[in-house]
Amino acid sequence: MAGVRIHLTPDPRDMLRLQRVVAALRRVGASPKRAFGRTALFIIREARRLLRARIREFGPHSGKLGKSLTMVLDSMSVIVGSNLVYAAIQQLGGTVKPKGHKYLAIPVQPHLRRSGVWPRDLDRESMKFVPNAQIRIGSRSWTGPALVRAEDEYREGKNGKRRRVRKAGEVMFALIRRATIKGRPYLVFGNSARNFLFAELTRDYVRAFRSAGGR
Repeated sequence: MAGVRIHLTPDPRDMLRLQRVVAALRRVGASPKRAFGRTALFIIREARRLLRARIREFGPHSGKLGKSLTMVLDSMSVIVGSNLVYAAIQQLGGTVKPKGHKYLAIPVQPHLRRSGVWPRDLDRESMKFVPNAQIRIGSRSWTGPALVRAEDEYREGKNGKRRRVRKAGEVMFALIRRATIKGRPYLVFGNSARNFLFAELTRDYVRAFRSAGGR
């Protein structure tokens, strides 16, 4: 996973407890693998919830980051993460600068954000540059350079009549020289995940102990 990943590593004060539980599992012929995997799924579900919650602040998005989250699991460890190049900066924060261009482009229209469409995906003639456009994304608004729709866009209805679905002059992409992103961790091994892990380990121990003939 080249984007971002976290290891499910308990706090040092919980490490001794984890070692004891794992040792107990081994004595009854069981493995912590199932509990690690279920805890990773717990963390992924929580991460997707946190990412969806950002829609209220930043507006619609493609959801690709949440969908990309996965795990690498073996008998004694699990790693949770994403291969997307922007996964790490969304987790840890940082500054993004354009490479080979003057500006970074940020999709403004909800349908562009949901689809993950960028200027390179569209016909250049369909857009024009405006140096001082009124831009609004989610709860934020400002005036600055942008790419706006060059012409009205029409769609033919079932009755054969055309209707305008996109208006010329509407802002399609905001253009900025750099973006400073505050780290907002979405992959978190916090108290709820920690409690879930130990509950799953205990459940697996009880099941294995009973299967081995214990009481």
